[in-house]
Amino acid sequence: MASIQTMIDWMNQRQGKVTYSMGARMGPSSYDCSSAVYFALRAGKFLSNDKMGTTDTLFSDLEAAGWQQTTEAPRRGDIFIWGVRGASGGSAGHTGIFVGGVMVIHCRADRNDGPGGIFREKYETTWNASGNPPAVIYRNPEDDGNPEAVLDTPEKQNAWTVWKLLTAAGYSPQAIAGVLGNMQVESGVIPDKDQTGGGPAYGLVQWDGSQTALVPPLTSNGRQYVQNLLKAAGINGDYTDATVQTKLLLWTMTNGQWIGAVEPLTVEGFKSCTDVRQATLAFVRNYERAGTEHLQQRYDGADYWYNLLSGLSVDSDAESFESMTNVGHLDFLGIKEGKIYASGWHFSSDKNVEFIEFINAETDAVLARIEAPILQRPDVQEVYPNVLGAINSGFNVSVEVPNGTAVYVKGIRSNGSTADELIFDKIIIFEQAFDVAIDHYAETNTKFYFEILDKGKIVKRGNKILNALTWSNELMYVPSTQILLPIDYAEYFKGREEVKLYINKKVFHGLVTGYELDKVNETIAVDLLHVISEWEYRQVSTNLAAKNRTVNDLYSTLDFRYPGWNMNFFQDSATRVIDYVYSRQDKLEGLTKTCELTDDLFWRVGFHFGRSLEIGTFGDKKPYYLSTKPTSAQNIRIITEPKIIHNFENVVNVATIYGEKSDSGMSSMSLREVYEEKGAQDPAFPVYILRNGINNERGYDYIEFTKLAPNNEIEYSIIDTESVALESATVLEGSFSFNDLAPFNTDGKTITDEDRAKAAKTAYDAAVKRLKESRRSYQIELEIEELPHDVLVGDKIRLLYDNNLLILEECSNYMKKILKMDDWYFITKIDYVIDLSGIEHNIITLEKFLKIDRESGTQ
Repeated sequence: MASIQTMIDWMNQRQGKVTYSMGARMGPSSYDCSSAVYFALRAGKFLSNDKMGTTDTLFSDLEAAGWQQTTEAPRRGDIFIWGVRGASGGSAGHTGIFVGGVMVIHCRADRNDGPGGIFREKYETTWNASGNPPAVIYRNPEDDGNPEAVLDTPEKQNAWTVWKLLTAAGYSPQAIAGVLGNMQVESGVIPDKDQTGGGPAYGLVQWDGSQTALVPPLTSNGRQYVQNLLKAAGINGDYTDATVQTKLLLWTMTNGQWIGAVEPLTVEGFKSCTDVRQATLAFVRNYERAGTEHLQQRYDGADYWYNLLSGLSVDSDAESFESMTNVGHLDFLGIKEGKIYASGWHFSSDKNVEFIEFINAETDAVLARIEAPILQRPDVQEVYPNVLGAINSGFNVSVEVPNGTAVYVKGIRSNGSTADELIFDKIIIFEQAFDVAIDHYAETNTKFYFEILDKGKIVKRGNKILNALTWSNELMYVPSTQILLPIDYAEYFKGREEVKLYINKKVFHGLVTGYELDKVNETIAVDLLHVISEWEYRQVSTNLAAKNRTVNDLYSTLDFRYPGWNMNFFQDSATRVIDYVYSRQDKLEGLTKTCELTDDLFWRVGFHFGRSLEIGTFGDKKPYYLSTKPTSAQNIRIITEPKIIHNFENVVNVATIYGEKSDSGMSSMSLREVYEEKGAQDPAFPVYILRNGINNERGYDYIEFTKLAPNNEIEYSIIDTESVALESATVLEGSFSFNDLAPFNTDGKTITDEDRAKAAKTAYDAAVKRLKESRRSYQIELEIEELPHDVLVGDKIRLLYDNNLLILEECSNYMKKILKMDDWYFITKIDYVIDLSGIEHNIITLEKFLKIDRESGTQ
């Protein structure tokens, strides 16, 4: 049976071992170009053993054997002929065999760069050097070009897996051959291979963690060591698989296994090797460090794999790997428990040790240098799936510094000899506001009782009130309630006392804002406003500028935070950046404004501990569901039929913005900088310059052009594409006004383009949030049995109910699609109702979007 591989093997076996001669062309020590091709064709059984000819006869002999000329891209096994048919004999023509899409093997004449003989070269290079003679390419029509046909054993298939993955990682063919030559000796290129004789090594390269280990602990179990390495590298899959082990090889190359004992000393140098033997030697001494080298066997194996695989075409869609140098992000820089904390990620592919330096921002003096334990960051690996080891990039460190110290952070990634340094662009001033300790008693208590406190001291306790207890909670909302007590309690109320109401693993902690005596019925009705209202007692300093400060940074200081509170930051809320001048605002207004200026950020109070405040984007999925079935550990029973509230009266989905202050015109509120920087825009909220206006009938009419002036002649508008879809492509224009969002600087210098860009981005984010809150409201109101105490407004919960009964006819098709998409809903309001016997039920409002349906400052 004819074989392309056998034909190429005949050439491979003589590569570098024979000379070129037209006079002595019949071998065995010398050939010319055409005799070598004829002998190869005979070995591959494409021609009979008595067939011999010249370059000129090769045209007809190939055609007689069924070969056909092709104009397609060359592939392994194709034969090229240079020269004009009928006049290509002798030195007038040339021929050879393609071993891949770009490489050929041919018998060439002596040249200035070396003696003649059978060699591999790039086809394009040698054709250009020969003056670009006329050329044709012949192909055997029975060959489908599939390189897998060459890979007829498991070992060859494993080697090809290694070849493809290392090629994608930037390794040269010679370097890969050197690796495979070592694998040939170590494991026979069999991944599921224990060390011969029962030793501690395992795998393609016989990883051994018995004496030294890249990842602790030491182990004489090679299989366990490989699995330990894979876990540390964040590589998933079957540890016995060739693909998984090749990924592990790539990771270990830059994470301590390569020692640089012989040239090339570096991994990057090895990847660029152009000599198979040098690569083979470098790998055994820099990586394998074998006790007995069997060097000639490694050389022979490397030559074999180079000749077999170097001509095969690697698929363009094969899995690829990338390296990363000095990339990272500081997720959090804040104050907690008397220390500055820094957490984030920092990574370089060839450096596996991380140091974090805390630096005085005023003097640039290093305050502390900490070797940071490497933390796994699956989120980073998800963003960079082709960067092996990116999962091992996280850090979380802390340091104590003197009060009033301004600090910035530098990440240093090192391999012991070289380092990559990355300065993170956040600064924090250590001026601490302490979190108070949380009393978890309420979470364990189910009985009802109350406490009256005056100046923090308990003056009276009781266990009975005369009315059902009710209150509501929403995002960015101050809950209130009223209790009815016997008139005997009147002596304890003069105003601003605190009352704690404990019931059903919850506590309502309120401030007395008023009371009414009923002498006929001998009762006192006491009005309570949640203790968060005390934030209204203190003002933010007038014209206090927050320039490039994170939310956590703001609320780690007493400039913005009310003392005596515990604050928790969820999701990425702590690292959101604020550029804003706070003016004539109390601290609760300032807190609300902070959230309004950051897209998708809200604050909320809960009922586990009174002075506890949470900031976040929320949306945590709780492990409960609502249905009409009886209440159980996970199910909460729906008591009444759902009530649907569908409101689309005040929808705005295309908005322009402006400032209300007399010195803040369209110029200062322009979205020009956001318009020009597409990366600053949320794709769902693009900024456009509008021409000819927008109306409900015509749809959109945009124009795009670069920076123009004056800005007050241009109208930049933000489009809420989600809301447009909800409104069935109906466009509803509106405008939003904001105070104090003009660009500013805190050091008296001229306002820069960067300042303007930050102000524009702040205005954009605030407008995006307002657009979201201006979407049509589709609410599902349910009366349910007692809600678990750990479910709060802003959380998500599943509603197991017939969707067809929830969808109103007037819903747009897009809204219907959203409602059918899944059964998860945001909880946007909870009404707590507790009767005199302590039985609780709740009325909750569910929505598909998380927003608030009121102006800030209203309750």
